[in-house]
Amino acid sequence: MTIYSSVGKRNHVSYFELPYAKMPTLDDILEHIGEFDLFQKQATFVLCFVSAAFSSVYVGVVFLGFTPEHRCLSPGAAELSSRCGWSLEEELNLTVPEQGRPGESLSSQCRRYDVDWNTTGLSCTNPLENFTGYGNRSSIPLVPCQDGWVYDSSGSSIVTEFNLVCEDSWKVDLFQSCVCAGFFIGSICVGYMADRFGRKFCLIVTSLVSATAGILVALAPSYLWMVIFRFLQGFVSKGNWVAGYILISEVVGPSHRNTVGILYQAAFTFGLILLDGLAYAIPHWRWLQITVTLPYFFFLFYYW
Repeated sequence: MTIYSSVGKRNHVSYFELPYAKMPTLDDILEHIGEFDLFQKQATFVLCFVSAAFSSVYVGVVFLGFTPEHRCLSPGAAELSSRCGWSLEEELNLTVPEQGRPGESLSSQCRRYDVDWNTTGLSCTNPLENFTGYGNRSSIPLVPCQDGWVYDSSGSSIVTEFNLVCEDSWKVDLFQSCVCAGFFIGSICVGYMADRFGRKFCLIVTSLVSATAGILVALAPSYLWMVIFRFLQGFVSKGNWVAGYILISEVVGPSHRNTVGILYQAAFTFGLILLDGLAYAIPHWRWLQITVTLPYFFFLFYYW
């Protein structure tokens, strides 16, 4: 390469010997204009709500899938109890199989006496002795809960509504496994989308989809649809959380990234505490699901 000096003398220098200025990085710009000013503080404050809301998706099964004490529904037992004037404790002692019966692999929560409580002439003191052919109580055959269950709970959960107990208790684990599978797949797919189209765009889209899927979970008419919508919510909610974490780290300077990262994680813990209070105040799972999903609609205002 040929260059000329100030006196017009021609010189030959190598291309690699030319002095080049270093291209400024984003960190250099943030150090110059401010690493944690008003805009960054506002963004941190707003995005911490994203982290807090994610806790209800992550551990919501603790309350949504709560399994209360339960027993088989025995047709006619309640009418006999009312006629005899039994207390609840007396009804349980006289009509429910004892816990841990020898030779039974399932508990009394999943078995009932194979008797007809509508039989006339039953004694109020010991109704089981009225059935001829039976000796003591342990000789009475037991059958599965064919007529449903009675739950000792004033609220409701997916367990009490869809009878996810005994032989169907594995469906509660499947409910949580589906959302975890959504976390795994969504983290990959939504992560690519965030790199391709931007964190902010990804955050808004996943917030909208998560809000819609969460409402559909609460309105699901059957267990199958509930699991499908739950998977969809898990698919976008984990990516939503990750997009918020990356975005909150990118808008602040290098010296504040550890601080905002800790605040983002602490907001998740705050969400867990808040979820406990909401579950105590709202013991019905559909209303609880709607309540913890509504904040995702407000995240759409992050567009502005």
